[in-house]
Amino acid sequence: MAVLGAYLVVKCENCGKKYGTSPEKLKKKEVTFPCKECGETVTAIRPDEVTQQTETAQVSTMPDRPATEKKSSGVGMGLTGKFLLFTILPLLIIAVAVVYISDDRMRNLQKQTIDSSTTVVKNISENLIAQISETVARQARQYLFSHPDLRKEKFNRDIYFKKVVLQRIGVTGSTSLYEVAGDKGQWLTWADLNPKAVGKNMREVTSQLGSHFQNYWNIVTAVESGKVSKGVYKWPDNNGNLRDKFVVCTPIEGTPYVIAASIFMDEITAPLQEIEAKGYTVAGQIRVTLMIILGVGLLLIFIILLVYGRSLTSKIKRLADWADSISLGHLDTQPVNINTRDEIGELTEAITRMQESIKLSIERLGRRRR
Repeated sequence: MAVLGAYLVVKCENCGKKYGTSPEKLKKKEVTFPCKECGETVTAIRPDEVTQQTETAQVSTMPDRPATEKKSSGVGMGLTGKFLLFTILPLLIIAVAVVYISDDRMRNLQKQTIDSSTTVVKNISENLIAQISETVARQARQYLFSHPDLRKEKFNRDIYFKKVVLQRIGVTGSTSLYEVAGDKGQWLTWADLNPKAVGKNMREVTSQLGSHFQNYWNIVTAVESGKVSKGVYKWPDNNGNLRDKFVVCTPIEGTPYVIAASIFMDEITAPLQEIEAKGYTVAGQIRVTLMIILGVGLLLIFIILLVYGRSLTSKIKRLADWADSISLGHLDTQPVNINTRDEIGELTEAITRMQESIKLSIERLGRRRR
């Protein structure tokens, strides 16, 4: 016997036929009548009596829900949303951290590689220029000692001497010859690829170099002690722009002359700058590829979790509706068919056992009343 809202349903224990009536029509606490199918006696008890008898027999049943009570509806985030949030959010944080750390490490590695390569190339280039300066100084000494009558004013006119002293270094570099504190203590250039520089006082470039002159002067005059001097100074190019220039000054032993081998620094570093630019391009491509891979991975994880989450919440919703139907007294509600070997399957079996237990309890109560 079950009370569905304001409607009383009575079941014949013998044949199972059901009879329904309104509780208000029962004038007595207990009414009996013969079953129309099998003739067995059917007993109907008013709802208040059913509750009292059930409590006496210590049979647990679900209380009727008041007519004004409505099924509660969730206003917060659903299980699917929470499932996605608490799964995707940590993965997203990890992915961002991985991209950031990888990019930072890649940039540092690239910078260290470029810096190391630049240092190595500069050292090799400087050593090469130093060797050129030393070689030209040695050859110039031999030529001067084998031609003692060659005057310095004719250094830049003697074809053979020019071939020895004036050497091209790369595209922007060359060698030249100047005199240490010659006539009246002046430092004069006597051989140079630029004919206009021949015979000129080296101090005349003061106006061109401005505040950079002193650095230049310190390097070229350091050979006065008889030792090799080298360094980087500012020097105007063909367009008048001041650029860094590396020079090695080698004294010609036994003479007041010096061989200067120089080259603009950007000719040395230009290939490295090109390699650096290509390196940044490759690093950017790797970074974009990594982000795409992580993005696609996160999207796939999101889709998988979304499908699984909806499937899970759908099963839970069906079980909740079934349990709610049982709480309203619909004990003959068809059980939810969920065949899974997990916690959801165990919950389904538990609700099924609860439904059967309630039905058996009510049936035993009805038999006792007869």
